[in-house]
Amino acid sequence: MDAFQFILVLLALKLTEAYRVLLFWAVDSDPETQQKVKANLAYARAQGGEDCCDVMLSHYKGTPGEWDQAWYSKNVLRSHIGPGYKFKILQSLYTDPEFAAQPWEDLYEWVWALDSDIDFTMLDMTRFFELARASGSVIVTPTFKGDAAQWTEFNLMEQDNHKKKHAMRAEIRVRDLDIGEDDSALASQINIIGKPDELCQYRHTTYVEMTAPMFHSTVLNLLLRQCEHCIGDKAEWGFDRIYCAYAKKGLGKDMPCAYLDETPVLHLDWHRAEVSSEFSKSDAEVRKYHSSEYATIQAMDCVPRGTPVPAPPSPPAPPPAPP
Repeated sequence: MDAFQFILVLLALKLTEAYRVLLFWAVDSDPETQQKVKANLAYARAQGGEDCCDVMLSHYKGTPGEWDQAWYSKNVLRSHIGPGYKFKILQSLYTDPEFAAQPWEDLYEWVWALDSDIDFTMLDMTRFFELARASGSVIVTPTFKGDAAQWTEFNLMEQDNHKKKHAMRAEIRVRDLDIGEDDSALASQINIIGKPDELCQYRHTTYVEMTAPMFHSTVLNLLLRQCEHCIGDKAEWGFDRIYCAYAKKGLGKDMPCAYLDETPVLHLDWHRAEVSSEFSKSDAEVRKYHSSEYATIQAMDCVPRGTPVPAPPSPPAPPPAPP
Protein backbone atom coordinates (compact mmCIF):
# COMPACT_ATOMS: atom_id res chain seq x y z
CA MET A 1 0.00 0.00 0.00
CA ASP A 2 1.48 3.35 -1.05
CA ALA A 3 0.96 6.71 0.64
CA PHE A 4 -2.02 7.69 -1.53
CA GLN A 5 -3.75 4.37 -0.86
CA PHE A 6 -3.18 4.90 2.86
CA ILE A 7 -4.91 8.29 2.60
CA LEU A 8 -7.87 6.60 0.92
CA VAL A 9 -8.07 4.13 3.82
CA LEU A 10 -8.14 7.05 6.24
CA LEU A 11 -10.89 8.69 4.23
CA ALA A 12 -12.91 5.47 4.23
CA LEU A 13 -12.72 5.14 8.02
CA LYS A 14 -13.04 7.60 10.84
CA LEU A 15 -9.48 8.89 11.19
CA THR A 16 -9.43 8.17 14.93
CA GLU A 17 -10.21 4.51 14.19
CA ALA A 18 -7.73 3.93 11.36
CA TYR A 19 -4.22 2.71 11.96
CA ARG A 20 -1.47 1.51 9.69
CA VAL A 21 1.32 -0.20 11.59
CA LEU A 22 4.28 -2.51 11.00
CA LEU A 23 4.35 -5.20 13.69
CA PHE A 24 7.88 -6.44 14.26
CA TRP A 25 8.68 -9.37 16.53
CA ALA A 26 11.93 -11.10 17.48
CA VAL A 27 10.93 -14.76 17.78
CA ASP A 28 11.99 -18.32 18.41
CA SER A 29 10.05 -21.30 17.07
CA ASP A 30 8.42 -22.39 20.31
CA PRO A 31 4.75 -23.30 19.69
CA GLU A 32 3.75 -20.85 22.44
CA THR A 33 5.54 -18.04 20.59
CA GLN A 34 3.86 -18.94 17.32
CA GLN A 35 0.41 -19.02 18.85
CA LYS A 36 0.92 -15.68 20.59
CA VAL A 37 2.10 -13.90 17.44
CA LYS A 38 -0.76 -15.37 15.41
CA ALA A 39 -3.35 -14.45 18.05
CA ASN A 40 -2.06 -10.89 18.37
CA LEU A 41 -2.10 -10.35 14.61
CA ALA A 42 -5.59 -11.80 14.22
CA TYR A 43 -6.81 -9.52 17.00
CA ALA A 44 -5.20 -6.42 15.47
CA ARG A 45 -6.76 -7.13 12.09
CA ALA A 46 -10.15 -7.88 13.62
CA GLN A 47 -10.15 -4.38 15.08
CA GLY A 48 -8.31 -2.47 12.35
CA GLY A 49 -9.14 -4.38 9.18
CA GLU A 50 -7.06 -6.74 7.08
CA ASP A 51 -4.91 -3.90 5.73
CA CYS A 52 -4.12 -2.38 9.13
CA CYS A 53 -0.91 -4.23 9.73
CA ASP A 54 2.13 -5.75 8.09
CA VAL A 55 4.35 -8.28 9.87
CA MET A 56 8.10 -8.78 9.89
CA LEU A 57 9.81 -11.41 12.01
CA SER A 58 13.39 -11.82 13.18
CA HIS A 59 14.14 -15.47 13.90
CA TYR A 60 16.92 -15.30 16.47
CA LYS A 61 16.37 -18.99 17.17
CA GLY A 62 14.84 -21.45 14.73
CA THR A 63 13.72 -20.85 11.15
CA PRO A 64 10.54 -19.93 9.25
CA GLY A 65 10.30 -23.59 8.18
CA GLU A 66 9.36 -24.50 11.75
CA TRP A 67 6.27 -22.28 11.59
CA ASP A 68 2.83 -22.90 10.09
CA GLN A 69 3.71 -22.46 6.41
CA ALA A 70 0.23 -21.55 5.20
CA TRP A 71 -0.05 -18.83 7.84
CA TYR A 72 3.51 -17.64 7.25
CA SER A 73 3.25 -17.22 3.49
CA LYS A 74 -0.01 -15.32 3.86
CA ASN A 75 0.96 -12.99 6.69
CA VAL A 76 4.72 -12.40 6.97
CA LEU A 77 5.99 -9.69 4.66
CA ARG A 78 9.70 -10.10 5.45
CA SER A 79 11.86 -12.12 7.81
CA HIS A 80 15.42 -12.31 9.06
CA ILE A 81 17.09 -15.54 10.14
CA GLY A 82 20.04 -15.67 12.49
CA PRO A 83 21.30 -14.43 15.83
CA GLY A 84 20.87 -10.83 16.75
CA TYR A 85 18.72 -8.60 18.87
CA LYS A 86 15.49 -6.86 18.03
CA PHE A 87 16.62 -3.31 17.32
CA LYS A 88 19.75 -4.22 15.38
CA ILE A 89 17.69 -6.39 13.05
CA LEU A 90 14.99 -3.73 12.79
CA GLN A 91 17.71 -1.26 11.81
CA SER A 92 19.12 -3.60 9.15
CA LEU A 93 15.66 -4.13 7.63
CA TYR A 94 14.89 -0.41 7.64
CA THR A 95 18.15 0.47 5.90
CA ASP A 96 17.96 -2.41 3.40
CA PRO A 97 18.25 -0.91 -0.13
CA GLU A 98 15.35 -3.10 -1.17
CA PHE A 99 13.01 -0.73 0.66
CA ALA A 100 14.44 2.43 -0.90
CA ALA A 101 11.74 2.59 -3.58
CA GLN A 102 8.99 2.36 -0.96
CA PRO A 103 10.21 3.81 2.35
CA TRP A 104 8.50 2.74 5.55
CA GLU A 105 7.52 6.36 6.13
CA ASP A 106 5.22 6.09 3.09
CA LEU A 107 3.70 2.82 4.26
CA TYR A 108 3.21 3.08 8.01
CA GLU A 109 2.14 5.57 10.61
CA TRP A 110 3.87 3.53 13.34
CA VAL A 111 6.40 0.71 13.71
CA TRP A 112 5.75 -1.43 16.80
CA ALA A 113 8.77 -3.45 18.00
CA LEU A 114 7.38 -6.17 20.25
CA ASP A 115 8.84 -8.85 22.47
CA SER A 116 7.16 -12.18 21.79
CA ASP A 117 5.83 -12.45 25.35
CA ILE A 118 3.47 -9.49 24.93
CA ASP A 119 -0.24 -10.28 24.71
CA PHE A 120 -2.34 -7.39 23.39
CA THR A 121 -5.51 -9.37 22.72
CA MET A 122 -7.39 -7.40 25.39
CA LEU A 123 -6.25 -4.00 24.09
CA ASP A 124 -8.68 -1.43 22.71
CA MET A 125 -6.59 -0.79 19.60
CA THR A 126 -8.62 2.22 18.49
CA ARG A 127 -8.13 3.90 21.85
CA PHE A 128 -4.45 2.92 21.93
CA PHE A 129 -3.70 4.69 18.65
CA GLU A 130 -5.96 7.59 19.57
CA LEU A 131 -3.95 8.19 22.75
CA ALA A 132 -0.65 7.67 20.92
CA ARG A 133 -1.57 10.51 18.56
CA ALA A 134 -2.98 12.68 21.34
CA SER A 135 0.27 12.43 23.29
CA GLY A 136 2.13 14.20 20.49
CA SER A 137 5.05 11.85 21.17
CA VAL A 138 7.03 9.93 18.56
CA ILE A 139 8.03 7.01 20.82
CA VAL A 140 5.20 5.53 22.84
CA THR A 141 4.50 2.32 24.70
CA PRO A 142 1.57 0.66 26.35
CA THR A 143 1.84 0.16 30.07
CA PHE A 144 2.09 -3.41 31.36
CA LYS A 145 0.08 -5.80 33.46
CA GLY A 146 1.27 -9.18 34.66
CA ASP A 147 3.04 -10.89 37.51
CA ALA A 148 3.92 -8.53 40.35
CA ALA A 149 7.47 -9.92 40.32
CA GLN A 150 8.16 -8.36 36.92
CA TRP A 151 8.91 -4.88 38.26
CA THR A 152 12.31 -3.35 38.94
CA GLU A 153 13.21 0.16 40.10
CA PHE A 154 16.63 0.58 38.50
CA ASN A 155 17.78 4.19 38.25
CA LEU A 156 14.53 5.87 39.19
CA MET A 157 14.82 9.32 40.71
CA GLU A 158 13.64 8.61 44.27
CA GLN A 159 13.49 11.01 47.21
CA ASP A 160 13.47 8.19 49.73
CA ASN A 161 17.03 7.14 50.59
CA HIS A 162 16.10 3.51 51.07
CA LYS A 163 14.55 3.38 47.60
CA LYS A 164 17.61 5.12 46.17
CA LYS A 165 19.88 2.44 47.61
CA HIS A 166 17.59 -0.32 46.38
CA ALA A 167 17.53 1.20 42.90
CA MET A 168 21.31 1.51 42.88
CA ARG A 169 21.74 -2.14 43.84
CA ALA A 170 19.35 -3.19 41.08
CA GLU A 171 21.20 -1.04 38.56
CA ILE A 172 24.54 -2.52 39.57
CA ARG A 173 23.17 -6.06 39.36
CA VAL A 174 21.66 -5.59 35.93
CA ARG A 175 24.63 -3.76 34.43
CA ASP A 176 27.32 -5.90 36.09
CA LEU A 177 29.70 -7.64 33.70
CA ASP A 178 29.44 -10.87 35.69
CA ILE A 179 25.77 -11.57 35.07
CA GLY A 180 24.59 -14.80 36.63
CA GLU A 181 21.35 -16.74 36.38
CA ASP A 182 19.52 -14.61 38.95
CA ASP A 183 20.61 -11.42 37.20
CA SER A 184 19.36 -12.70 33.85
CA ALA A 185 15.92 -13.04 35.44
CA LEU A 186 16.21 -9.50 36.78
CA ALA A 187 17.20 -8.25 33.34
CA SER A 188 13.88 -9.47 31.94
CA GLN A 189 11.98 -7.27 34.36
CA ILE A 190 10.24 -4.04 33.41
CA ASN A 191 10.99 -0.71 34.99
CA ILE A 192 8.26 0.23 37.43
CA ILE A 193 7.54 3.38 35.43
CA GLY A 194 5.69 1.00 33.06
CA LYS A 195 3.05 0.17 35.69
CA PRO A 196 -0.34 1.66 34.73
CA ASP A 197 -1.16 4.82 36.65
CA GLU A 198 -4.89 4.73 37.36
CA LEU A 199 -5.04 8.54 37.41
CA CYS A 200 -3.51 9.10 33.97
CA GLN A 201 -4.54 8.68 30.37
CA TYR A 202 -0.85 8.85 29.57
CA ARG A 203 2.38 10.25 30.96
CA HIS A 204 5.20 11.94 29.10
CA THR A 205 8.48 10.42 30.24
CA THR A 206 12.22 10.63 29.74
CA TYR A 207 12.41 6.92 28.92
CA VAL A 208 10.44 4.18 27.18
CA GLU A 209 10.94 0.50 27.96
CA MET A 210 12.41 -1.69 25.18
CA THR A 211 9.75 -4.38 25.64
CA ALA A 212 7.10 -2.90 23.31
CA PRO A 213 8.04 0.58 22.06
CA MET A 214 6.14 1.98 19.09
CA PHE A 215 7.95 4.45 16.84
CA HIS A 216 6.21 7.07 14.75
CA SER A 217 7.36 7.08 11.14
CA THR A 218 8.81 10.58 11.56
CA VAL A 219 11.48 9.32 13.97
CA LEU A 220 12.62 6.21 12.08
CA ASN A 221 15.32 7.81 9.96
CA LEU A 222 16.74 9.71 12.93
CA LEU A 223 17.04 6.64 15.16
CA LEU A 224 17.73 3.85 12.68
CA ARG A 225 19.94 5.62 10.18
CA GLN A 226 21.43 8.79 11.68
CA CYS A 227 22.02 7.77 15.31
CA GLU A 228 25.62 6.54 15.58
CA HIS A 229 26.84 4.38 18.49
CA CYS A 230 23.21 3.90 19.53
CA ILE A 231 22.55 0.21 18.80
CA GLY A 232 25.27 -2.29 19.59
CA ASP A 233 26.20 -5.12 17.24
CA LYS A 234 26.09 -7.81 19.94
CA ALA A 235 23.60 -6.32 22.40
CA GLU A 236 21.36 -3.28 22.61
CA TRP A 237 21.27 -2.07 26.20
CA GLY A 238 21.54 1.69 26.40
CA PHE A 239 19.49 2.46 23.29
CA ASP A 240 16.34 2.90 25.37
CA ARG A 241 18.18 5.27 27.71
CA ILE A 242 19.00 7.75 24.95
CA TYR A 243 16.40 7.58 22.20
CA CYS A 244 13.93 9.92 23.91
CA ALA A 245 16.50 12.68 24.39
CA TYR A 246 17.96 12.02 20.96
CA ALA A 247 14.52 12.43 19.38
CA LYS A 248 13.93 15.58 21.42
CA LYS A 249 17.14 17.09 20.10
CA GLY A 250 16.85 15.80 16.53
CA LEU A 251 13.17 16.58 15.94
CA GLY A 252 12.67 19.50 18.32
CA LYS A 253 9.94 17.60 20.20
CA ASP A 254 9.46 18.80 23.76
CA MET A 255 7.81 15.56 24.89
CA PRO A 256 9.02 12.83 22.51
CA CYS A 257 8.15 9.84 24.72
CA ALA A 258 5.04 8.63 26.51
CA TYR A 259 3.56 5.71 28.44
CA LEU A 260 -0.12 5.09 27.61
CA ASP A 261 -1.64 4.26 31.00
CA GLU A 262 -5.20 3.78 29.86
CA THR A 263 -4.28 0.99 27.42
CA PRO A 264 -2.09 -1.64 29.13
CA VAL A 265 -1.02 -4.95 27.61
CA LEU A 266 -0.19 -8.22 29.33
CA HIS A 267 3.51 -8.99 29.83
CA LEU A 268 3.82 -12.79 30.14
CA ASP A 269 7.47 -12.59 31.24
CA TRP A 270 8.72 -15.81 29.63
CA HIS A 271 12.35 -15.25 30.75
CA ARG A 272 13.81 -16.23 27.39
CA ALA A 273 16.30 -13.37 27.08
CA GLU A 274 19.89 -14.60 26.92
CA VAL A 275 21.93 -11.98 28.76
CA SER A 276 25.72 -11.81 28.58
CA SER A 277 28.50 -9.39 29.41
CA GLU A 278 27.95 -7.84 25.96
CA PHE A 279 24.85 -6.11 27.33
CA SER A 280 26.82 -4.11 29.85
CA LYS A 281 29.44 -3.31 27.22
CA SER A 282 26.69 -2.04 24.92
CA ASP A 283 25.27 0.16 27.66
CA ALA A 284 28.72 1.57 28.42
CA GLU A 285 29.36 2.29 24.74
CA VAL A 286 26.08 4.16 24.35
CA ARG A 287 26.70 6.10 27.52
CA LYS A 288 30.22 7.00 26.36
CA TYR A 289 29.04 8.58 23.11
CA HIS A 290 25.70 9.93 24.33
CA SER A 291 26.32 10.99 27.90
CA SER A 292 24.23 14.15 27.52
CA GLU A 293 21.23 12.14 26.23
CA TYR A 294 21.52 9.27 28.73
CA ALA A 295 18.30 9.59 30.71
CA THR A 296 17.41 9.37 34.33
CA ILE A 297 14.08 7.56 34.29
CA GLN A 298 11.14 9.69 35.33
CA ALA A 299 7.64 10.78 34.38
CA MET A 300 7.31 14.43 33.37
CA ASP A 301 3.54 14.83 33.72
CA CYS A 302 0.21 13.02 33.99
CA VAL A 303 -2.63 13.78 31.58
CA PRO A 304 -5.70 12.94 33.71
CA ARG A 305 -8.18 10.29 32.69
CA GLY A 306 -11.29 11.80 31.20
CA THR A 307 -9.36 14.55 29.43
CA PRO A 308 -10.94 15.07 25.99
CA VAL A 309 -8.70 13.84 23.21
CA PRO A 310 -8.13 16.53 20.55
CA ALA A 311 -9.68 15.82 17.18
CA PRO A 312 -7.07 14.72 14.65
CA PRO A 313 -6.35 16.95 11.66
CA SER A 314 -8.28 16.31 8.49
CA PRO A 315 -6.46 14.16 5.94
CA PRO A 316 -5.12 15.91 2.87
CA ALA A 317 -7.35 16.05 -0.16
CA PRO A 318 -6.57 13.45 -2.83
CA PRO A 319 -4.83 14.75 -5.94
CA PRO A 320 -7.11 15.84 -8.79
CA ALA A 321 -7.99 13.28 -11.41
CA PRO A 322 -5.94 13.50 -14.58
CA PRO A 323 -7.70 15.30 -17.46
